[in-house]
Amino acid sequence: MQPVLSLENLSKYYTSTGNVVVGLSNVTLRFRRGEFVAITGESGSGKSTLAHVICGILPYESGEMYFNGKPTSHFDSADWEHYRRDHISFISQNYGILPGATVMANVVTALRLSGMDKKEAKSAAQDILQQVELWELRRRRAAKLSSGQKQRLSIARALAKPA
Repeated sequence: MQPVLSLENLSKYYTSTGNVVVGLSNVTLRFRRGEFVAITGESGSGKSTLAHVICGILPYESGEMYFNGKPTSHFDSADWEHYRRDHISFISQNYGILPGATVMANVVTALRLSGMDKKEAKSAAQDILQQVELWELRRRRAAKLSSGQKQRLSIARALAKPA
């Protein structure tokens, strides 16, 4: 089975005032559909950098990342936006939710950005919110949720994407 995502000798560097810090150095990995992967390591070892590169949030400097067998080194900003919108669901430590919007609006917005019409999005959002046990809080502003509830809302938004 062909990997969905492959990294071949991928490197990422950070520069500031003449200093270069290695974020990733010659990383080679392969991810297959349906595979569960845990990336572990000490603080500062590059876990977040790797996640952000894989998700198309950060660019990489050398090596190659292949998505469905196709190289991404030539991607422009529109290609990366399409990649993130249609193929990536990312649950970050800072939740990635819309704090001023309701729980329901957070999920509906994610569904609408994926191209779903409004009526269908509301129905799908109900199903997703029931799965993550937030249906009863659908009218509450996201900023008013507990940390655990915000994490579940972040998961609901990730489930709302076609990734």
